[in-house]
Amino acid sequence: MNKIKLVTVCFIIQDNDILIGKKRKDSFKRLSGNWHVPAGSEDNNDFAEADDFENLVKNVAKREMKEETNLDIGVEEIIDISYIAKLDAPKSTVVTWVHCENLKTSELKFGDDLEDVKWVKIEKLYNNISPNTVYSMPASVRVFLKSLVK
Repeated sequence: MNKIKLVTVCFIIQDNDILIGKKRKDSFKRLSGNWHVPAGSEDNNDFAEADDFENLVKNVAKREMKEETNLDIGVEEIIDISYIAKLDAPKSTVVTWVHCENLKTSELKFGDDLEDVKWVKIEKLYNNISPNTVYSMPASVRVFLKSLVK
């Protein structure tokens, strides 16, 4: 039976900036050594503390962003949900793309599998992240990001 993994991609917006992170080269993940929009996957505690899918996504986003950026965030909305089927792999993936707000209660610093974090202007996002991240964004996410440019 094919299991499903939940990944949450977090667009943390502050003023006209968006937060990006650089994966450690030794993290052995797909985006190792590259700048990307911070993301993470569920763990068992996220399921235990959620009573529905929306709260599960929020729990994953909050925990992962605390681990990776030290920021406390609020989840404003789920922008898109994508399903990536991998018939020959043990897991398929559900990717949620979420709009988050920096609650400004803690200091920004990188952690977990990141080696750096920085704020970039929203209109410069595509020039500052891995092409793999850009190409994987659904059209609805691109429309959302375009709507934020002032």
